[in-house]
Amino acid sequence: MQCFVGGRRSGKTWQMICLSHDTGFPIIARTKAMANYIEGQAYRMGKAIPKPIPVTNYSLMIGALRGEKVIVDESQGILEDILKVSIVAASIDGEALMLPLQDSAIGSLGFFELLRTWREERRAKREEKQCKGEN
Repeated sequence: MQCFVGGRRSGKTWQMICLSHDTGFPIIARTKAMANYIEGQAYRMGKAIPKPIPVTNYSLMIGALRGEKVIVDESQGILEDILKVSIVAASIDGEALMLPLQDSAIGSLGFFELLRTWREERRAKREEKQCKGEN
């Protein structure tokens, strides 16, 4: 299993659409609205994909997709909806891919180096805001 990791608006769904286009696997979406968004985004990207399936369509998911390969968008949200909990940590068996970052210097950083860089940038921004607020 591949895992696309990133913050909001970092290109995860874009990667899912590309993967769906390349493999023909359908995308499971958290809501009908998100399924419609994914379908529209794929159209705007010029990528033909199978119709995205909202997780709320249980009859489709349980029967028609049994044993099939699928792509899941926003899996944390889907799992939280099913379990009725707030997930604070999870593990998966797979490979974390940060494809939008691979061509940049950030893509070559290790986890702790990336965390350190993020903390330094956050601290610098906070100090910058404090300086502007004082002047």
